[in-house]
Amino acid sequence: MCFRDFNSLGLSLDDLIESYIATVLSVIAIDKMACRLLDSKGRFDMDLFSALNPDDVLCGEILR
Repeated sequence: MCFRDFNSLGLSLDDLIESYIATVLSVIAIDKMACRLLDSKGRFDMDLFSALNPDDVLCGEILR
């Protein structure tokens, strides 16, 4: 890998490290939320989901 390629895009090594850390933390947050959206029997908790995201159209799409 050549650092000149990233520098020509205006990205430094610090930018790449910061982006990597943000990506890892985002994946962890998504994974934790996905686990929380399952009830004790392993089923999707639609009540919790609709409380967190009150979008009737999206909830209707999920229920299909």
